[in-house]
Amino acid sequence: KVEGLVALGQSMVIFGGGIMLFIESIRRISTPKTVEEPIIAGTLIALSIVLSFILVKVQNYSLEKKHSLAIEADQYHYSGDIFLNLGVILTLTAQYFNGPVWLDPVFAIFVVIYLLFTAKNIAGKGLNMLLDRELPENERKKIISILESYDSIHSFHDLRTRLTGHKIDVVVDVEMDPDMKLKDAHDIVKALEDDIIKEFPNAEIVTHMDPIGDTDDSRHHVEEIHKKAH
Repeated sequence: KVEGLVALGQSMVIFGGGIMLFIESIRRISTPKTVEEPIIAGTLIALSIVLSFILVKVQNYSLEKKHSLAIEADQYHYSGDIFLNLGVILTLTAQYFNGPVWLDPVFAIFVVIYLLFTAKNIAGKGLNMLLDRELPENERKKIISILESYDSIHSFHDLRTRLTGHKIDVVVDVEMDPDMKLKDAHDIVKALEDDIIKEFPNAEIVTHMDPIGDTDDSRHHVEEIHKKAH
């Protein structure tokens, strides 16, 4: 979960940078200044784009090998920087050909909007990791759809999901024919878990089998949590 803290820290740095850029942009609109060396500035920005592109490719490779929220947040940031820097080059080009001076600070305000949006997304992912939140409803519906695809599962209840670090905890009780052989029931549940893992590779699944209609047990102590989901 340290990665969640790192993501939050990075989002605060991006947010702070965006606020400072916004203040400077407003000041430059009222007292505009031209870039004194647009060719040098454009060359450095172009170099930055190339280096950022290489870095993003390395980060993509790393994420394919092992998911990391810190790398994902950084990659999200640098991917956006590539497009923003392309916009900066266009702005510098316009100034080089005597374009309006106010174009630079106005474009900077659009950069601020992007930075704040990026900070919000990164902070949200960091908080989700730190707070062990429930999966979003659309993700839960995917699990429910898999459960409902099994005719041999009569019903299910107590579906609980939780984001914990990079992993997803999935706990569910399924109701099955009480006369079914244990091995048959085990094979069905194993296939169910395999299907969920295909959709959520980082999932850790605990499935409890109940006879149809027998949903009372000592594992549930939280009021209102023991409800049928289908």
